This record gives sequence, C-alpha cells and structure tokens, in this order.
Amino acid sequence: MSPSARPSTIQLVAATPELLQQALGSSAELGRALGVRVPDDWVENRIDSLRFTLSQLQADPGAAHWWTYLLIHLPDNTLVGSGGYHGPPTAEGVVELGYEVADEYRSRGLATAFAGALVEQAFTHPSVTAIMAHTLAVLNASTRVLLNHRFTKVADLYDQTEGPLWRWELKRAGS
Repeated sequence: MSPSARPSTIQLVAATPELLQQALGSSAELGRALGVRVPDDWVENRIDSLRFTLSQLQADPGAAHWWTYLLIHLPDNTLVGSGGYHGPPTAEGVVELGYEVADEYRSRGLATAFAGALVEQAFTHPSVTAIMAHTLAVLNASTRVLLNHRFTKVADLYDQTEGPLWRWELKRAGS
C-alpha cells in the first residue's frame, strides 16, 4: 500500500476548543457538532489527551495547527480516530506526531493515510525540518505505517510506563 493510500476516504478536522469540550461531554454531542456518527469507542485514550489539548489551546489558541485532529471516515460518515502533533516545532524544527484509529477501522489503510496527511501538512511549514514518532519496540501496524512513509528508526528508548520504545524520524527532503 502506498503512503498516500486512500486519501479521499478520510477527512481531518482540527480540534477546536469547542469541539474538544463536546468530545469531553458526550459522543452524541460531538456527533451533532461534526455531523457524523461517533461510536463510544472511537479512541482508547480520548479523555486524557483531549483534556491536555484543550488546556494547550486555551493557553495558546494560535497553536491549534500543532495539536489534535479528528479523523472522519467519509464513506461511513463516522469519526474513527484522532491524532496530530505533540505541540509546535522545537527550536530545531522537529515535531512529533501520533495517531490512533478505532479497532473496527484498523487494517484498512486509514492510519497510513492519516499519518501521510499529517506528514504532508507538517512539511508545508518551512520551520519544520524533521518529524519524530515513537512506537513500542516491536514490529507492528504502527511501525509499518511509519516505514510506509520512509521514517527511519533512530533510537532505542525505555519509558517507565510503556517499556521499550523505538524513536523514528523523517527528515525534510534535502535536509
């Protein structure tokens, strides 16, 4: 599957403070705001990450581009995941990305398309020199997504909560 697989089947919606408040309220409320179906299990780690993003957007509304996006599966008109960046680029121009797709929608190329859209969007900003991501230290669906986009494993790490991790990086062409 190519890195740009199925781009017409997804839509990324930037999470505004209003949408985040609705997501923290109820799936039905968020669904009405987005005009889509929102299953209760659209993401596993929703509450903590959405609260964190909301606090970041309240502190710096101008940085909305560098936080959370909601993933809509257009053929089903359904919210199926979330992801984005872990904040604005560092002084060195590095951004970190992450993504999650609901179990029911995995193995359809949606994470690959989602990650590809995030990579493309990040590199539209001249200040971004590289994109970083972390995965568990085992070959799995997330590592395949990153490999599809030509990320390179650059470090073995250990996290107190997650255990062994791999750090991945994709440098801007010509960097």
